[in-house]
Amino acid sequence: MILPKVVNVIDFRVLEYIDMRHSKELKNRLLEDVRSGHSLGYLMKKFNIPKTTAYYYLRKIRGRKLKDLEISSDQELRGEFCGIFAGDGGFVYNSGYRISFYTYCKEPEYVNHIIFLIGKLFGNYRPYTYTERSVTIVRTNRKLMYDLLRKYLFWTGVKTYSIGLKNPVDSYDKKFLRGFIRGAVDTDGSVDDYGRIAFTSCSKKFFQDVRDALVVLGFNPTVWIRNRSKYTKNRKDNFSAVVKRKGLDKYLREIRFENPYKELKARKLVPMV
Repeated sequence: MILPKVVNVIDFRVLEYIDMRHSKELKNRLLEDVRSGHSLGYLMKKFNIPKTTAYYYLRKIRGRKLKDLEISSDQELRGEFCGIFAGDGGFVYNSGYRISFYTYCKEPEYVNHIIFLIGKLFGNYRPYTYTERSVTIVRTNRKLMYDLLRKYLFWTGVKTYSIGLKNPVDSYDKKFLRGFIRGAVDTDGSVDDYGRIAFTSCSKKFFQDVRDALVVLGFNPTVWIRNRSKYTKNRKDNFSAVVKRKGLDKYLREIRFENPYKELKARKLVPMV
């Protein structure tokens, strides 16, 4: 009998978070294989565990033999990474500094782009990826990535409502701002049938930063505010920065989309850019 994919995902999590911590027998078997000289890939495949868990036990026995991550100095890559996290990212503090990116499961090309971006920014590091219901989750457990995010971003309490750039927009390199806008719009943006690009967020700070970054880069965004909290107590207002149709050509030339679903819609309206 072939089990549905979601069942396999649950097995992954049970194995990582329950068995590896509470089953001495399983732990001992894994440590025995480490002492025998088996590779990281072998351990991941045999015990059905993510790279970070296998690496933890390898280090426990053999010491720190795997190469530490090196962060690229490319400002545009850094900006895009921060923009994607601000839009669709989540953070849970534990011993591994767990960072997750949540994407719609029917957008595999964009998932692959996030994986590629992380590898390019962090020296070929490959994150752990799995699908749960309608969401594909790209997950990492590296403090270095968390430190990079905290260098550029600020959030407190509920990240969705408070995320934003740590410093004033005009203090950042323009390459960083281009990447930041791209990541933000690829995750929390849309392109409508009239060729307007709209970035929308529940975080007023995030919205203001994207709006101001667009201005710094020569765009003239308009602002839409949807006062949802006025009518429903537990709902948050939505803030949108909108680039009108006449700015679409400039956006495609200077910022561009990496989310192929948004790019496809834009290219239908501006096919020659």
